Amino acid sequence: MKKLLFFIILCSLFSCSTETQEEQPVVTGKNFALSLYSTDSIYQSGIDSLFLFYFPESSTPVKPIYFQQELAWGDPVAFQDLEPEPYTFITIACSGSLEELKDHMVFYRDCIGIEKHENTSGNLFGGVLKADPISGEKKFELQRLVGGIKVNITNLDSLNIQNTPDCYITNSPAEIYLGNYEGELEYYGKYIPTDNSWNYIFPTNGVVKGQIVIDSYDADGNYNPRIFEFTGKNAVEANKKLELNFMLRKKAITKSGAEDWQLTLEEEVSVL
Repeated sequence: MKKLLFFIILCSLFSCSTETQEEQPVVTGKNFALSLYSTDSIYQSGIDSLFLFYFPESSTPVKPIYFQQELAWGDPVAFQDLEPEPYTFITIACSGSLEELKDHMVFYRDCIGIEKHENTSGNLFGGVLKADPISGEKKFELQRLVGGIKVNITNLDSLNIQNTPDCYITNSPAEIYLGNYEGELEYYGKYIPTDNSWNYIFPTNGVVKGQIVIDSYDADGNYNPRIFEFTGKNAVEANKKLELNFMLRKKAITKSGAEDWQLTLEEEVSVL
């Protein structure tokens, strides 16, 4: 039902905009392909609730050409059917047409993949669409939607392991990756490298939760990774930075001869 409602809303935005250019907010910079979703429903149904719309020229008033539901879920939505509340959208800079961008996109339930080409950039921002169906007023407020996160294993050099551990955030609602199979991928989502570099991620649903994974093989050569679950004290929030500093220690050798490890975590929060 929400999908149906959102789709109807979006289509009508493109056809029912009656404001003058002076009354419309201005979007500067490159063209934008935008995805609109309900903050609540993305936790429940993932990217099934995403929509796209497109600004044809840079530095022009906000007047979408058309509203389209990318994978044709549900029916078109009329703007007047929008509930009088804010809705969240994500933006990806694009200097080409929306059709061109769509040719380079793949959709999964919890992930959007965008193949990088000369007309796209890795800048990911967000904002709020505030709609009042009674007065007809609609307002786009562009702002950063993602938060920053850095993961560091502070005593990595002393661990005597071959491969750098990986980190996965398990309560981020969705992810975007930019790139192609021949080059490096730029993730906005669940995989975070543990190289003490800043990455971007959608706000987590509550305090940050995840796993530290260390590649490991048993005596027979079978893959048997060490996985350490963690729960932080802070959430990843939009426009804020969260630094996670882990320390891994070998506590003891168990009766079975296996190593017993302990993971400790310290956190720092700052403004992005």
